[in-house]
Amino acid sequence: MSGAEATAVLGVISSVIAIVEGIKKVYDAASSANGLPEAFREVAGRLPIITGILESAEQHIRDGQLDTALYEKTKLLIEKCKERAMILDGIFQKVLPAGDASRWARYIGAVKALGKEGKVETLMKGLLDDLLLLASRNGLETATADQVDQLGKAIEDLSGIEPSIPDSEFRETAFANNNFGTGPMTANNVVGNQKFQANYGTGKQFQAETQTFHMGKDD
Repeated sequence: MSGAEATAVLGVISSVIAIVEGIKKVYDAASSANGLPEAFREVAGRLPIITGILESAEQHIRDGQLDTALYEKTKLLIEKCKERAMILDGIFQKVLPAGDASRWARYIGAVKALGKEGKVETLMKGLLDDLLLLASRNGLETATADQVDQLGKAIEDLSGIEPSIPDSEFRETAFANNNFGTGPMTANNVVGNQKFQANYGTGKQFQAETQTFHMGKDD
């Protein structure tokens, strides 16, 4: 691998290490994670695993032990780690410091903006999965046997913890009924928390929680 390639990879690794260390500082400065799901403690407790693996990979590359053929794959994996770490950092920065809204309200708002993949335990598990590929299956093999075991156990533990936000929070509850024609429109919505009916045609629109229709031949 050329010097320029090594420098590029090392730069990304250094960025990830700095981000992860920043997350740890934010968590430690908060003194407690009161009002937050257990997943925050689980994630924070595994941050040192990430820095340990990345520091080993960093040294491995500095020693010139990364094959040129593996450069692109390694760089892509580390860039994925950086993306996840940045999102995780953003959530910790938004949720843990004191604020007007409760920590839970801020957390659920942040994750809903990202979708299910934005849950802290999901982001952390993705990070650890990528690190496992990087450290033991991508030609680097920089991690010690103990580090690989720690990674495997951390992934298993995170897979088994209670979700920080139940999937039900992401279900769509809104209904939309639109009439774009010229005839009448009838909307009957009885499930969910929000109703929206719009009639863009010239006909009448009927709305009700319960409606009974009697249909028969004209006299």
